[in-house]
Amino acid sequence: MNSRLNLNERRQSSTSGGKAERRTRDLGSDRECSDGGDERQPNSRIDFKSSSNRLLLDNVSYALQARLAFSPYLANATMDATVPYVDSEPRLPEPLCAARTLLQRALLQRLRELQLMVEWPLLRPPCTSAQMERLLAGGISPSELAGVRSGPPLEYPRLPPSLQGLCLLGPMDFAVALAIASAPSLPQQQLAKLDWMPLSQTGRGGVAGSAVGGGGGGTGQEGTLGWVSALPRTMGLMSGLPALASLPWPAPKLSWLRGFFRDLHPRQRHVGVDDRALPWFRDVKVAAARAVVLEGSVRGAATFSVFGVPHGVRAAVWETALGLRRPMLAAAIKAAVGSSHAACPSGNASSGGGGGGTGPGSSESSFGAEYAVQFERLCTQVLEQPLLLDIVVSEDVGPMVGDSEAFFLFEESVRAVLVAFQRDINISKRLSAPPLAQLHATNAVHAVLAVPTPTPATAAATGDGGRDMAEAGQSKTTGDGAGGRKDHRPVLPYYPASGVMPFRGISLLAAPLCYMYDNPASSYYMFRALYCRYWSKLHSLSACGPPSPALPGLLRVFEALMQELDPQLVTHLCRLGLLPVTLALPWITNAFSGALPVQEVLLLWDRIIGLDSLLPLPLLAAAVLCFRRHVLLSCTSPSEVVSALSDITQLRAVPLLQAVLFPGAGSDG
Repeated sequence: MNSRLNLNERRQSSTSGGKAERRTRDLGSDRECSDGGDERQPNSRIDFKSSSNRLLLDNVSYALQARLAFSPYLANATMDATVPYVDSEPRLPEPLCAARTLLQRALLQRLRELQLMVEWPLLRPPCTSAQMERLLAGGISPSELAGVRSGPPLEYPRLPPSLQGLCLLGPMDFAVALAIASAPSLPQQQLAKLDWMPLSQTGRGGVAGSAVGGGGGGTGQEGTLGWVSALPRTMGLMSGLPALASLPWPAPKLSWLRGFFRDLHPRQRHVGVDDRALPWFRDVKVAAARAVVLEGSVRGAATFSVFGVPHGVRAAVWETALGLRRPMLAAAIKAAVGSSHAACPSGNASSGGGGGGTGPGSSESSFGAEYAVQFERLCTQVLEQPLLLDIVVSEDVGPMVGDSEAFFLFEESVRAVLVAFQRDINISKRLSAPPLAQLHATNAVHAVLAVPTPTPATAAATGDGGRDMAEAGQSKTTGDGAGGRKDHRPVLPYYPASGVMPFRGISLLAAPLCYMYDNPASSYYMFRALYCRYWSKLHSLSACGPPSPALPGLLRVFEALMQELDPQLVTHLCRLGLLPVTLALPWITNAFSGALPVQEVLLLWDRIIGLDSLLPLPLLAAAVLCFRRHVLLSCTSPSEVVSALSDITQLRAVPLLQAVLFPGAGSDG
């Protein structure tokens, strides 16, 4: 009789109700005592997706039963999400503030959930001097060790298949937050009670489902657009994302964009169009590029980039346009040119790629040994103290770069660039747009994040003993000059030190630069310059408008363009339950990297640097939809739309931009 009862109990516990009862027994004992009774009040939260809540409770229950909970670094610390928009944008619209709050809560929840799943602390204990000496004893550079996916240096944990390719925030999160943050049917006081989708639904192969508003399951077969099928179908009933309508500036018209992009008119000759039909045109542009680099004018290099840059001299022109090249005297320029002609009388110094060589068209004059030493120092910090976010970066690099036909050769270099990027304390003060959430570490985490004392192995690897590490962040200095007062109040460090949380697809913003440079140090400093000036706006909810908008402004420009160019297509997509802006969102946030061929991506980035604006991104996204309009109008389901746009590798960026801006205009000659 007892065995039969035990069997019935086991059967009951194996059902969903029994599992829920066990979770209640494990997690709710403290709540029952505090409420003064066994009866529970009904949950006031809006349960959009019960399966996601069940998954989150299962993870927490497992962590509590296994006594993993939070590591000592996280248990004795507080991770506070500050509001970086208060000082820079005091008039940020309320819908954008609500969307930012939702995304900050999602980021904190996923960071803690990731820590529970992989059983890693926010920071592992620092390596000892003996361990660092053993790592660097074989003559391998720190950047080579930091780029390894798994092995003795870092030993990242193996993740379950559902978490491979995980991310903390991605395009789907932005779309849902901007949609529900200003929904009229949802009171603002209930926004703080929303349960966000769990971390396991942000993994590789699309999104399994949305915890906010339901939605179908994505199969992940459509590349970067695989998550669109998982969005709530009710979003298609909107004319656009409601939060974008609250921006305090009117959407620009096509006539204004034609004036802004007047240099893209087909009557002008452009690299990416005319060099394919005129063999002599590329040689002329290469000679002109070298003259621009020797002149050293930032404005001249930017103007030159608007018309496209040949691949061999792109690195030098970009460095000049971004102000990364030091000014040189005319005598020194002539001496350098004379010495190069004397060393290479056959003219070989004028050929080659953008990463090597010592001629005026190379990157040697701006990224020399000093920059390489600083990059190796950042990689040494990676080996000394791995972060929990290194797992996020590594999992983003794996599917985005390692599984890509165009970038798989650069997987280790891109991983080294991104993990070093997290440790660079100079990034947070150079960002052109405030990041979504900057986490300040306090208490125990602050103690671990303190600048480490350089070990003998570190000093030998970096050459100068890490002087700038010891100088960074120790105390505040008030006043000017040598007589400034020392304020010994400690400055709370960011987590990570750069203040930038890794975003899904961030590796795609670094991978194309490996085609321009032959070493990861040069790729890193170009990536840092581009991210601080441009790419940080792709991951920010700033309300700044044209000519240099952030992500909300770019999406607003795209919506206005589609309504003006092809309202019939917009109506058809909305009838199918798809917002056009959700289709363009992954292209814009990744700057079309991974969607277009590498050469077309670099030609598009030429125009971004030349115009000093991200407006070419929404313009090209609208051009792609208009170009495929006949196929899209024949689609009868959202999956067909996603499949029709899953492969755009045959398209060319510059002709599409010209066709949208100047239809019917032919090139002269």
